Amino acid sequence: MESERWNDAVTLCTKEAAAGKASAQRDLGELFERGRGVKKDGSTALGWYTRAANAGLADAQFTVGQAYERGKLGVRKDKATALEWYRKAAAQGHQDAIARMKGLSR
Repeated sequence: MESERWNDAVTLCTKEAAAGKASAQRDLGELFERGRGVKKDGSTALGWYTRAANAGLADAQFTVGQAYERGKLGVRKDKATALEWYRKAAAQGHQDAIARMKGLSR
């Protein structure tokens, strides 16, 4: 039953993400990152997170920054790119992004 729910979530998110809804793009990224209703795929997850981040969603910008800071989701560690995404999220008041910027600046 639970796998059916995840499949429904994937279907709904895919439809909304394709229509340009940034929160659905972020959610779809999370489904791929965790392997919920789809095969776990970091690269695809990052692609959806990046689409949401480029649409201006601060949470997604933070998540993309984390990927580059930690070298996850199929990318190598890249402090400069991480800071770039954190700056975008921080400009919208994202507190975790502000904290990570301070941490990386040390």
